[in-house]
Amino acid sequence: MTGIVVVIAGAQLCQNSSVNIKAIAGIMFLSGLDNAEAQQEIMRRATDVVLSAKHPPSQFACDVILDSYGPNGKTAKNLLIPK
Repeated sequence: MTGIVVVIAGAQLCQNSSVNIKAIAGIMFLSGLDNAEAQQEIMRRATDVVLSAKHPPSQFACDVILDSYGPNGKTAKNLLIPK
């Protein structure tokens, strides 16, 4: 669940990427997180991350998130789509 939260929060904080909804939905289904309760918890946690950010992330931080979860992601591929 943590990776999904990072992806959603990263896309909200960084303007250089957006969430790949189909990929996230597939992961949530395969992980058993495709119910309303789990979805609400994920969005609550992502919102908490966004609200706790005291400053907008640097371009470097946004590039690291995209490098981790983008098309050639080192953590997981194709969860973020570059803009």
